[in-house]
Amino acid sequence: MNNEIKKNNQIIETRAEQLAKRIEALVVDARKNIASTVNVAMVYTYFEVGRYIIEDEQGGKVRAEYGKGVLKRVSERLTERLGKGWSVENLTAMGKFYILYSKTVTSGYEIEGTETQTTGSDFQNLRLQSRKKSATVQRKFILSWNHYQILSRVNGLQN
Repeated sequence: MNNEIKKNNQIIETRAEQLAKRIEALVVDARKNIASTVNVAMVYTYFEVGRYIIEDEQGGKVRAEYGKGVLKRVSERLTERLGKGWSVENLTAMGKFYILYSKTVTSGYEIEGTETQTTGSDFQNLRLQSRKKSATVQRKFILSWNHYQILSRVNGLQN
């Protein structure tokens, strides 16, 4: 009887360990996907922030005379409303990011089919439609914001 109890305990332990490993792998994978989705969503957001800064606030010019004053006030307001991360330097970097990664497509983007319930895979396959030419272009950002900042420095757009 003692051997049978030991055998049952071993079976229980083995099955419990296998199940725990499967669940752990599932959760770890989900966490990675969530982090990746958040990173990609932020890169798209920063691209659009850059577009707002360059096209809307500066009339398409890389540097407007009033640009620094406007960005300083925008930075103050966003920091107050959204917390850290909205310094003039970061806003400027977002503008430069937009300049660098929008060169291959005509300006005047509109995000096609955007809704508040956009999923991570939707962000990865986000389509930007040129209002001027009605051409649909697929833009994929797959790296984190920090990686794009490093690439921007390599391209000479960052100080």
